[in-house]
Amino acid sequence: MPLHKLELEGFKCFGRRQKIDLEPITLILSPNPSGKSTLLQGLLALCQSLSGLLLRRLACSGR
Repeated sequence: MPLHKLELEGFKCFGRRQKIDLEPITLILSPNPSGKSTLLQGLLALCQSLSGLLLRRLACSGR
């Protein structure tokens, strides 16, 4: 499933809600310290949360 948009709020340097369109995207370019690493850490946290949810669902279904 492709990721089209990301919304962050209260995560590191993203205090206020920020909406970030992710398509089409080929690179992230901005001055220091504008939140590039934070954006990637937010995506990683999302992936980890979703993978944990998937593992729990698989465990509950007996697979």
